[in-house]
Amino acid sequence: MTGRSDVDVSCPRCKAMNRIPGTAPGMVCWSCGSKCLFAPCGSCGASLGVTPGEAVAFQCSKCGRFTLLGVNLSDQGLDVLYCTCGKWNGVPPKSSGMRCHGCNVVWVLYQCPFCKSTGATKVGGDVHQFTCAGCGSAFAIPQVEVSQGAPVAESTLFLPGTEPLQRANELQSAFDQLNSLIGLEAVKTQVREMADLAKVVSLRRRRNLAVPEFSRHLVFVGNPGTGKTTIARVIAGLYNQFGLLSSGQLIETSRSDLVAGYVGQTAEKTTEVFNSARGGVLFIDEAYTLDVDSPQDFGHEAIDTLLKLMEDHREDIVIIVAGYPVPMARFLTSNPGLKSRFSRTISFPDYSSPELVRVFKRYCTSNEYHLPADADATLVAIFDSQPRDETFGNARLARSLFEHSLTAQATRIVAANTTEPEALMMLAVEDLLEASKMT
Repeated sequence: MTGRSDVDVSCPRCKAMNRIPGTAPGMVCWSCGSKCLFAPCGSCGASLGVTPGEAVAFQCSKCGRFTLLGVNLSDQGLDVLYCTCGKWNGVPPKSSGMRCHGCNVVWVLYQCPFCKSTGATKVGGDVHQFTCAGCGSAFAIPQVEVSQGAPVAESTLFLPGTEPLQRANELQSAFDQLNSLIGLEAVKTQVREMADLAKVVSLRRRRNLAVPEFSRHLVFVGNPGTGKTTIARVIAGLYNQFGLLSSGQLIETSRSDLVAGYVGQTAEKTTEVFNSARGGVLFIDEAYTLDVDSPQDFGHEAIDTLLKLMEDHREDIVIIVAGYPVPMARFLTSNPGLKSRFSRTISFPDYSSPELVRVFKRYCTSNEYHLPADADATLVAIFDSQPRDETFGNARLARSLFEHSLTAQATRIVAANTTEPEALMMLAVEDLLEASKMT
């Protein structure tokens, strides 16, 4: 982070983004109030956000080796080291030993000759050796010159983080996307309720209040083209901005991505897909296809693997399973652990014909096409004529009709040999009627 004026970093505890000076050795999260030190790994050099606890060393998430918990304050010519009494001690750089100014305990600093992990051990009494936290090897305590630790104010280590402006803009963008959707009023109401809960959770964390556990996994039921994927993307963005998800990506998947043809491969495939979605939302379309009543099918292995992964990483992912209502109801009863892990089912109704007219018109507007005044009645009649069963395409039907209308218009314009801009932009009623035959 050195050399940059301001940077945005994620809090290790609540995942909220914080804006801090680029040279800050640590921060106090604006959202949950937890302290985080950007401690450098002594082996691979990675700068990692570490929350001080009861240990003087931490395990690097990049290389796996243990590293002494401390930071270099080059402007003050000090290495600042942590003692388990909670005090921070300033000592000369590359000191081999430290006496804590708070509890007077002497620490010997070491690097394991076997695994290269760095750490510290208390000395005193009859103790003549210590064990490396990284590899478990035992070492004789060396004779070292002990430096007296000097008090270091936490205010110089942990600078207050502020809420990035970009976060507020992205949060508003997610709500704008939700509000712009045509229809789906009951769905949008439920998403706003979920956003309200996420906001309160964020506020409670910011004030160091207990946050009750609740399942965030969802079931979406409805026919194709009703906006399920779009709503999933909105939820991913909202949860990310409120700090419930660390990255907020949406990973779309289906049975073919999860289930393999041989024993043992399904768990591996499912785990790989799951890990790609950690920090965001995993959207499993037609999830009921995992429940196949055949001993030769490995769909149930995928379900079992997902259930275990959901439990192990419940704070770092949201899973949304989607599909037709009746098959999804059967799917949720196929495994005793499924129904309890999905707290809310959101039903996506079919679009009404007037709503589909609005969808069609939005395609026209975004692509610079016009419609005659009497087009609405024609469009309603076309949409009313479609069978309302599981094959009903909803918004996909509107898009298909729009695309076929472009073909019909092109044929008409070429036959008329016209190049007038208004003609190029107008979709006539006859174009709509001709397109309906192709839809």
